[in-house]
Amino acid sequence: MRIAEAGVTGCDPASLDPLWAKFEALIKGVEGLGTFPFEPIADALTEVGAFINSAAFDQLYEVLTDALATRKSEGEAAERNTQRGFQKLKMDLPYEAIRWFGRAVGLLTKSEYQDELVEALIGSSFAYEDAGLHWAARNYALAAASQEFHSFRRTGSLDGVAPSTLKRWMITELPLGRVPYILTAHQLTGIVLTNRAVSDEQRAHAEEELLQSMMWIGALLLRTRPEDLGSLLRFPDGLDRMQLGHARMAILYLLGEMDVLRAEGSIPENETDEGAEEFFQQWSAFAHEMPLPEHPDYALGDRVELRSRVLGCDLTINCANNLTSISIGEALLGTLEALLATSLKFRIMPTLDRLTIRIDPVPGAELTPKIEFSHDGTPTGSITHRPELHYASYEEALTFPNWLQAAAVETFTTFAVPTEVEQWGEEVLGNEKGFSRAVTFSNIPSMMSLLLGNQSRISSSDWEEHGDRTYTLCRDTAWIGSEPLKPEKQQRQGPPKLGEGEPPAEMFDFERLKHTNFRIVSPIDVRKWDAAGWKGVFFLVSPGNPDFRPVMGIAFSNMEAGEGIFRGLRDRLGIEDVNDELRIAITRGARISNPHAYGVSIGSNMSKLPSSEGEIVEFTTRNHILTPTTSANLERFLSSYAEHGRYLLVPAKFNGVTVAPEPNLDLAIGKHELVVRQGWEIGTNDPDVSILDEDDPPVVPMDVSDPPALKALDWIAKMRKRGDQG
Repeated sequence: MRIAEAGVTGCDPASLDPLWAKFEALIKGVEGLGTFPFEPIADALTEVGAFINSAAFDQLYEVLTDALATRKSEGEAAERNTQRGFQKLKMDLPYEAIRWFGRAVGLLTKSEYQDELVEALIGSSFAYEDAGLHWAARNYALAAASQEFHSFRRTGSLDGVAPSTLKRWMITELPLGRVPYILTAHQLTGIVLTNRAVSDEQRAHAEEELLQSMMWIGALLLRTRPEDLGSLLRFPDGLDRMQLGHARMAILYLLGEMDVLRAEGSIPENETDEGAEEFFQQWSAFAHEMPLPEHPDYALGDRVELRSRVLGCDLTINCANNLTSISIGEALLGTLEALLATSLKFRIMPTLDRLTIRIDPVPGAELTPKIEFSHDGTPTGSITHRPELHYASYEEALTFPNWLQAAAVETFTTFAVPTEVEQWGEEVLGNEKGFSRAVTFSNIPSMMSLLLGNQSRISSSDWEEHGDRTYTLCRDTAWIGSEPLKPEKQQRQGPPKLGEGEPPAEMFDFERLKHTNFRIVSPIDVRKWDAAGWKGVFFLVSPGNPDFRPVMGIAFSNMEAGEGIFRGLRDRLGIEDVNDELRIAITRGARISNPHAYGVSIGSNMSKLPSSEGEIVEFTTRNHILTPTTSANLERFLSSYAEHGRYLLVPAKFNGVTVAPEPNLDLAIGKHELVVRQGWEIGTNDPDVSILDEDDPPVVPMDVSDPPALKALDWIAKMRKRGDQG
């Protein structure tokens, strides 16, 4: 009765926790009793699970499925885990779904569980998609497709290949925007659909499915960049051969081939140009309802880029345009996403906000790819590999997933580090078996070889043939598609808005926060700043000299690391920070104990950053407190800055408090904006709040009755107390 009430009347699920604890104790207590009726209990709890979301019930269900794996079969236990995963998806809890599907997949490596495995892989794909992790979603869908193609290779029959599995693969390619891969998945889906459709009803269903896919593909193609159209003049006939008539229409319309579209009847004779424009604008608007990228990628150049955002860090894989390099990049991004999917709830210290890895084939390279990272200037990675990866034995085949696991860990620890490593490792790597879910089905090079054979490259030009018509780019100006239908999805025209007071509780509901909605923005390379040792600030001015721009120097005890910081900043900003992306702030009156004390903050200029509705942006800054006995040097610098309206930021070697620092003007960065403020003005959610010290508050003028800094100091005290309590 109590179980029924929980599902029907919506009572607090926590009120049933004692009941789940009793069930758990019962199941643990009957271990070894072969006659105990596990199946009826499992059936009842699985049914109830559709209405219950509580940690106590999940713990009970884990104990139950572990018992089923021991007493019945791993397949039976995995099926229950898969069902729980789908229940979590319906509750809009993708990360919990990922955990449950991961438990299922780990039990289904035996060949007799192929159907159950495919179901769990597809469920995982949906869960990763809901979390905004599109490479993991795609790789799991690809793994499901490759499992079914293994069956086709063995039997020669398409009966074991489900069109829905292939369509799932195609759908997961759409957010990635890579036209050759989308067309490949669509082509295979069409072959299976048409070959398995034997009745009129099935054939009609196949046509509906393919038309839907065609409209999705066409919506993506309408986002083609104008500069790409010149390379697509022979592409429409290839689309026609694939029976992608609507996609062909999209390209022809972008080219401005109105006469062709009218002559062949794609645009009816009695339709006006305005009516045709309205149709394509509506089609373009439809695209905004889908998770499509800003532009499609036709893979026409010698290199391609794969992009992901994980834990707020923007990752870019720059690959040579060949299947092996691209597959390695896909595998690495998918593995990182799967491994770190559930880590948003942990305290992770970002060390970089962006990281680029270059992948290239090297003739004569070892069988195992090689990954290296350079930390000079902007940190970058490099992966080299054999032009083709072929394995002569099972042991050789294991070298790739083993390398992939190590490469994913090295990449992760390059851009972020868990602040509580043991807790993170126990949960993600231990309880969740993170490596298993991330690596087991991530051998993308082998999967692509199974699906595409010996192809060495895939490009949109592959669908062009000799004799195809070369169409004409007739438009004088680029066609502009519609704006999003939903205003809340439009990009905000201003910078991120600082909140007031305590952050809302939903901001920390990490079970519903997508990785794509969380962003780190910081020019601070944490490891370099830690190694450099910021020791002071100095100024150089030449009063009355209009040609001498004032200089602010950042003095480092480790000059090599300090110069590395500035090389990275110049890579990012240029020699001149023309857009003032780097924010430099001087906070005067920072300590009541010393009226001359001031703080210097270095970080991102939030006023220059566009953001989207619902996006959480995290910033990293570096601060230093200076306690001189006089303000003369600072006043001279500020006076010179007021005269010139610009200054130079340079690194310098710190030689002690009594010896002048040694600046390196060759690494100077030109700056224009400088924020100068008072310490008492700093509020709770201010970018300079870490300048404040509750034990030595800022100077407050006598005529200021309620300085924002008081609330900020109170907030700092609460945070410190909370941290001390763990």
